[in-house]
Amino acid sequence: MEDQDGILGRYRRMRSASRELNHTLMDRCKPPVKEAAEDLGVLVNDTIVLDLDRMPVVMDYAIHHCRPDGRNVVERFAAEHRPSPASDTEAVLAAMQQAFFSLFQVRDVVEGVGVRVLDILRNREHFLADVNLSQSTVEGVVLASRVLPVEDFIMTTGAPLPVGAEVLEWILKHLQGTGLSPDDVRDMPAQAWAELEAMVIGACLLDDQNQQIRYQDVPRSAGPPPIRNESDRVGRNDPCPCGSGKKYKKCCGR
Repeated sequence: MEDQDGILGRYRRMRSASRELNHTLMDRCKPPVKEAAEDLGVLVNDTIVLDLDRMPVVMDYAIHHCRPDGRNVVERFAAEHRPSPASDTEAVLAAMQQAFFSLFQVRDVVEGVGVRVLDILRNREHFLADVNLSQSTVEGVVLASRVLPVEDFIMTTGAPLPVGAEVLEWILKHLQGTGLSPDDVRDMPAQAWAELEAMVIGACLLDDQNQQIRYQDVPRSAGPPPIRNESDRVGRNDPCPCGSGKKYKKCCGR
């Protein structure tokens, strides 16, 4: 059982340091956002076509995967700047260099602290510290996110995407077709991960799961159904489909 009070305290410190470091990275290293948007399929005629509340997804991808000189933004910053020893910023920067992307299925909710999740791609369990998520999600939901490994928990980089049942089924079918085992996935090189991540994020955005979250168990059936936009969208002021009683924009639509 997790030390929930200890995790909550460390999470709050690390989240604060993470936000500050992200602002620094964006200000000083100028992530190539348009390149990231093109990789994710949201650049049309040199214009990024995306809701503003999903721009952190593009920024996060740019910070970790665009490598104009062979190094990503985090690696360039770490080579040029040294945070104070034993500081939260030093710990976050180290975690950012070990960050990884995956699909996470919520197994259990610890309200006010976070959620226990299964890393579907690597077949590993983690405790994901996230106060907002613990108050707005339910068991079974699947999220696509990059996470930072921090001691005995993980935390998102702030840009998780809900994964719909059809998209999840399509992704798993794709991976099954490659013959990759969880061990193979763990050992994929950076470029292969960038391509896989772009495929997953692009599919989630195309499926319009930003607007409507559907909760489900990991499907066992095969065969990729078509990815499509949902015509019956949940409005931002409508009741959230998770049943919390809150407006969608104040709950799962954050």
